[in-house]
Amino acid sequence: MTSHQDCIQELLQKIRIRQHMYGLVSVSCFLRKEQSSLTNITTLIMPLSNESTEPKLDEFDYGDIVLLKTTITIENLIELISSLPQGPGSFKIGNRSINIDATLEQCYDYLPFDNARSDNNFVDIPWKFTKCEYAKRTNVIHYHSSLTAAKLPFFPDRRSVLRDFIGINTDDCTRTFGVFFILPDYSSRIKEVIIGSTTLKVNIETRYKKNTDVIGKLYCSNGTMVMQDDIVFDCKEANGDFSGTINIEQNTNHFQIVLLSKIDNSILDKREINFGWTLPEGVFIDIPDYNLEVLIKNGENQTTEFKKTIGDGHEFAETVVAFANSQGGIIIIGVDNKTNIVGLDNRDHINTITNIISSLCEPTIEYYPEERSLQQKELVLVKVMEGRNKPYSLRDRGVYIRAHATDRIATRFELDEIYSQKYNQKNVHENNY
Repeated sequence: MTSHQDCIQELLQKIRIRQHMYGLVSVSCFLRKEQSSLTNITTLIMPLSNESTEPKLDEFDYGDIVLLKTTITIENLIELISSLPQGPGSFKIGNRSINIDATLEQCYDYLPFDNARSDNNFVDIPWKFTKCEYAKRTNVIHYHSSLTAAKLPFFPDRRSVLRDFIGINTDDCTRTFGVFFILPDYSSRIKEVIIGSTTLKVNIETRYKKNTDVIGKLYCSNGTMVMQDDIVFDCKEANGDFSGTINIEQNTNHFQIVLLSKIDNSILDKREINFGWTLPEGVFIDIPDYNLEVLIKNGENQTTEFKKTIGDGHEFAETVVAFANSQGGIIIIGVDNKTNIVGLDNRDHINTITNIISSLCEPTIEYYPEERSLQQKELVLVKVMEGRNKPYSLRDRGVYIRAHATDRIATRFELDEIYSQKYNQKNVHENNY
């Protein structure tokens, strides 16, 4: 077993390696107050990129609970870690002394989209990160009451504090008591994957590495066919990112991509894509014209909807909400319900769609609009992802679901099912909180 002091040295070494990437250090605390003494419940400490703006600072005092958001310097962080006590003791954030009884544990690296690892979505950042827990496995402080005061934000339970104030994804972690050090690797990441019928394009963001210092590795398959290839990022995009494109076989349906450092062979990022699964964030399917024509010819169904125009936006938003509450889907605007390609005028339809979805759909829905030309007519394709925060609703109208090729208001039974699935997922790790 790695000792407390060994873990301190390991954590400090990680910081020194990445220190050139870091600016201020964000600190978010959930603390119990007894008279003038503060005791830690949950604290998240994470260095920000030196390109980041200074975050909002807050302090909310609810009497027996204090919520704190502040920043410290990277030098303060190194000093804090160096002096962490093993067992009962305290640590300092600014001029505050916070009591804790804990031991520092071994560091582990996580990739944000690696489905093979638990806790990979512990925090919502798109970068590889190292996580180190300063925690105690027994006799932790439990707090499940709501937080409310006349002039302060309302938090209905501890989960909402952790998720909305501290920044921990409670659905994707097994432990949330203690101090959690998150050290992002802001050097390089996979930003987008665009899959066409015969090509695959990977866009990467390189902040602290040269594009020539990284390489992509591809493994893809379709039944018995297997392909392995390297992706070289030799094309500079207009926004400064780099991309690499390779040819793939038609009908390939399973892809694994890793972004690898040429310097030390470490994996910087990873994506696994299977067309039978929900697509990961930042993965797009480029539908060729001939495939799009086939899609239109096949008509509307559970995951495909046609709109002749956007109209006043309400009918369009109904479908967006219905797809988000179901399996996701694609809306093709500029096609009537008889599969005729009628096209659109040359107004800014993307901006209109953005305004409609942001003003009529709740909560925030993930979608990807794209302008396309087909048969010399302009269309807009809107890919709506299946939601992770169901139910979604149309403002002032209710919750819609997709039923075959139509959108309709969810029944009471269907709403109960959505809420049941949501809370069952949230309670998977309840015994560990």
